[in-house]
Amino acid sequence: MSLPEASLSNFTGARTNVSDQPSPTRDPRLEIPEVLRTPVAQSEYDPVYGTRANQPRLPDLSSVGRAWGTAMNFVFTILAGAGAGWLFDRWRTTLPWGTLIGLALGFVLAFVQIVRQTQREERAKRSR
Repeated sequence: MSLPEASLSNFTGARTNVSDQPSPTRDPRLEIPEVLRTPVAQSEYDPVYGTRANQPRLPDLSSVGRAWGTAMNFVFTILAGAGAGWLFDRWRTTLPWGTLIGLALGFVLAFVQIVRQTQREERAKRSR
């Protein structure tokens, strides 16, 4: 059953003309009250700390990220040195010497990287 463009069929099958339907009006129940549209003013008094100046400051998350990055760099550099030494041992069948030397080189390289990163950060801090 095809419907003409100017009419609609409701669930009972009776046809209604589009122009016969009432125009949609705004339902007052769906309106947002003016009280909810205006933001609430924030008080300068905090019941726990008193004034906002006494509130503890949150830690700078960029420094936390740098610390985690340094720690992970340290651990994975040591593991990479030990892994490279172990691979050398498997290749040359010199177990445990390659692993021990690789572990020692991993430690040395990890400390060198920490010292370089610390110097880089100190230079950047001084230039600010």
